[in-house]
Amino acid sequence: MDKKEIAVLLLSSAVIGALFSAAITAFAQWRERVARQKELVLKVSVELTKTYVERLTSVSKQFGIVPEFPLLTLIHKMVQELFEDGAVSEKNMQNLSEFVKVAKQQVDK
Repeated sequence: MDKKEIAVLLLSSAVIGALFSAAITAFAQWRERVARQKELVLKVSVELTKTYVERLTSVSKQFGIVPEFPLLTLIHKMVQELFEDGAVSEKNMQNLSEFVKVAKQQVDK
């Protein structure tokens, strides 16, 4: 091989390495954005759940026994829908209303 072929080989190897490195970096950045979005959705869901439970308990002190975890999963689904679709489905709105009705019935017993 002469010097020209070696130079082309080295240059093409460098280009391939740079492209591969850029692809790996782009993939890592995309995964980080996805992870941050999921973290943000969960954080907002937890905060909304706490606020919702506080509002329920301020209306009636008997609502202090509201289970937060089932409510958190429901609100998490609702926040995900808002994030992905920009709206909450009627099904989840109805589920939230039913959750409050069930909690109120348990308190009234």
